[in-house]
Amino acid sequence: MNHFKGRHFQKDIILVAVGYYFRFSL
Repeated sequence: MNHFKGRHFQKDIILVAVGYYFRFSL
């Protein structure tokens, strides 16, 4: 597992966290 894929994985986690935040904030 290279660092590029790890960085992309971290970005996906942030997007998911933001998605849940907006869903529950509404």
